Amino acid sequence: MTKTEICRKITGLNQPYQKTIIYSVVDEEDEGIRYGTSVKCIETDTEAVARRLTDNADRIDAAVDYLATNRVSPEDMERTVYKKLKF
Repeated sequence: MTKTEICRKITGLNQPYQKTIIYSVVDEEDEGIRYGTSVKCIETDTEAVARRLTDNADRIDAAVDYLATNRVSPEDMERTVYKKLKF
């Protein structure tokens, strides 16, 4: 499994509740369904990973873009991926 960081978002800049969130594509690099997503918060060391969502690289790129644009946290990632993005 390989994680490729797509972007980082910082919320609450220079505030006590500042969070740095890393959005990544997960590649299983084997047969079967290959791509998933990962969302990690550096300050709280929490991470959510949704593995083997699709074989379509364009679809997973769009999903990670949606997660980053909407600043989805690790706590909300699973609900967003499965309910809003309908994987």
